[in-house]
Amino acid sequence: MMRLFMITYLLSIPFLMDAQTTALKGRASGDSIILRWAPTDLPTWEKGNAEGYVLLRHSYDDTDQLIMMEIIDTFRLQPEADWLAVKDQNEVLGMAHSLLFTFSNTLDDPMERYSIQENRYGFTLFAADISIQAAKMMGLAYVDHDVDVADHYTYAVYLPSDTLAAQQGLAQVYPDDQPELPSPQNLEVTFGNLAALLAWEKSNLDQFYSAYIIEKSVAGADFLPVSAMPFVPMESEDQRNVPELFQRKVFYRDSLAQNGVEVQYRVRGVSPFGLTGPLSATVSGRGRPDPIPATPIIIEAAETTAQNVQIDWEINAVYQDSIQGFHIYRMESLEGEPQKLNTDVLPPSARTFLDESPSPLAYYLIETVDQYGYSLRSTRAMVQLLDQQPPAVPDSLTAKIDDTGIVRLEWKANTEADLSGYFLYLGYSASGGNIPLNGGQEIKKTTFVDTVADYASSISEIYYRIQAVDFRGNRSVQSAAAKVVRPDHTPPERAVFKDWGFRTDSVFLLWAASPSTDVATQYIERKRDADTSTWQLVHTDSIVLSVDSVLDVGLDMAGKYYYRIRSQDKAGLESVSDSIYLQTGKRKRSPAITNFAITPVPAGNRISWRCPQTKREVYQFVIYRATEGEDMHMYERLKLGDDLLINTAGSLDFSYVDELLEPGVAYRYQMVVHFADGTYSPFTEIIED
Repeated sequence: MMRLFMITYLLSIPFLMDAQTTALKGRASGDSIILRWAPTDLPTWEKGNAEGYVLLRHSYDDTDQLIMMEIIDTFRLQPEADWLAVKDQNEVLGMAHSLLFTFSNTLDDPMERYSIQENRYGFTLFAADISIQAAKMMGLAYVDHDVDVADHYTYAVYLPSDTLAAQQGLAQVYPDDQPELPSPQNLEVTFGNLAALLAWEKSNLDQFYSAYIIEKSVAGADFLPVSAMPFVPMESEDQRNVPELFQRKVFYRDSLAQNGVEVQYRVRGVSPFGLTGPLSATVSGRGRPDPIPATPIIIEAAETTAQNVQIDWEINAVYQDSIQGFHIYRMESLEGEPQKLNTDVLPPSARTFLDESPSPLAYYLIETVDQYGYSLRSTRAMVQLLDQQPPAVPDSLTAKIDDTGIVRLEWKANTEADLSGYFLYLGYSASGGNIPLNGGQEIKKTTFVDTVADYASSISEIYYRIQAVDFRGNRSVQSAAAKVVRPDHTPPERAVFKDWGFRTDSVFLLWAASPSTDVATQYIERKRDADTSTWQLVHTDSIVLSVDSVLDVGLDMAGKYYYRIRSQDKAGLESVSDSIYLQTGKRKRSPAITNFAITPVPAGNRISWRCPQTKREVYQFVIYRATEGEDMHMYERLKLGDDLLINTAGSLDFSYVDELLEPGVAYRYQMVVHFADGTYSPFTEIIED
């Protein structure tokens, strides 16, 4: 893909428009303006070689008034005779001459012939890009000396056969705008066996230079270019797959005639305008043979009786006379930076080293330094000192829970050198619970995220504790607990009126509280009118009993009253009971359920009853259930026509089979009827199976 690279580089000059057939750019230099242009595609290149390029100049004064518009000239590809006179001066001119005049393209396949022609187009532009002389001889460059520093100029270049102004390449140049060319920065060199690898920062050099001149001095001699042609960095068309280092730096590999001789390098850029930038800093060094394969092997690394650590190693004895010696390194962790333990290089004959200030746990490396300065390291060897002292108790454990039930835990890191990690535990009370989190695996960080949605919904408070562990498996005492309260998004179950009645000038109310365990307060409310009246507070029940009552006094006994129970939990969530109403002057309580009984059947417990004979329409039957030690709670709502409700048409006898039973568990039942007019029957007596 050489052709694609060169075309892409030249046309990266930011002046292209979609309709242009030529691209133009200018740069002021001294008392002149250098202009470079290029055809944007193969057909334009072929026409330009035949027709030439017209260069038009508009001159403006410092008030932007047009002074003059003139055609400077038509620039054409110079005849072959002119090229023959210069083609041997350098490889660039020779390559350009060959491509333009002597290259034969006689392939039969039209696609292959077109591809070859595109390569000619690309390589000639490449030659123009790195040689201003080649560009001028191709009719692709001009140096305008007739300029005034007080004016500025707009140039246009186009083919004589162009018919649209939009096809022109345009460039505006101010003679006094002459930015300095940058020097390549951070030049560095790495020497190997008869080779040197140079690298320098690419930075923004691409917008200034199309190539580089790399100069070399050997053994103090004069600097000379390393090649006849400037060096052009190659770039991939798709930079996404290029490593970051190669996107950031330019690399060049040079060969050396021999090792051990001082070599110096410096670099400067070459612009498409034929200008050469300033030199980089100079780097130097010597070639050296490949490393001697004297990699050390650690035989043993262990604690001694004096609580020191002794490391023993070996190398291939063949290479002992070819090395300078050894260095010993220690790492406090696998990710840690190796720290050198010896001040001076150990002699080539050394095979043991004593670390007199070892860490509780550390990793050791042996490094061989050969006679050429190369370093070869052994694999790591771990040593852990004997230890029965547990880590300190982790400190400052905090737990914060959000509305979604996500718990974020943090704690202060322990400072022990041999700390391995932490174990995290969960409990459901302040005094107990050791359920390991993270699958019982160590936690290496000082943060952890837990989700309380994974735990039973009946658990409202959760306690966390942390424990530190060292590499020997010694564990600290667990930390103090950090508590979170589970977010509550579920309103409490509704309270239910069990009975009600009139007194002389008051109403008696009996109710069963909400069975939800987190209910904090219940409010008994009434209103006079069903549609427009506002609910008024009658009684506040802040000590929630399973069954409670109140006497509402001072009523107007000629009216109709509605009552309800509003239950509020600790999270502020509320539920409202079904309302009842009472008409003063006569008792509005509905007739009671009769024949309420329980009969064991193979499928479960059959609950049977007789509905009161009344003109009121039944809205639903509500069955309450509890096991021993439980409060009654609403269990089933049955409406006429439900599949679970057993009834013979026209009969007042109903039954229902409770199939959800646990073996050996006794169940208690109670029932109430809700009528469509909002009234209730009294609660039945409690029956047991």
